[in-house]
Amino acid sequence: MHHHHCTFHGLEEWSCHMFEKLGWMTLAARDGHKESIQCYLSSLKYLCEKIAEKKKETVDIDRRKDLDEMMANVKYLMACSKKLLKK
Repeated sequence: MHHHHCTFHGLEEWSCHMFEKLGWMTLAARDGHKESIQCYLSSLKYLCEKIAEKKKETVDIDRRKDLDEMMANVKYLMACSKKLLKK
């Protein structure tokens, strides 16, 4: 299986993008675009996996704490998204 390695900066950008995208997903939910919502939720799950992978390879304590915070934020976003988007 081919693994894509993400940079810390890339994970930060991806995380921010997913928070911003939630607004668009509320419109998708309103309009019945279930596939778009499923893709969004799958992307959040994949982002969590990539954050966990990055943490395993990260030695710097401060950077690991940043990754923990990023993970907590993305998991919270995922929980809220599932409720808001009725999934």
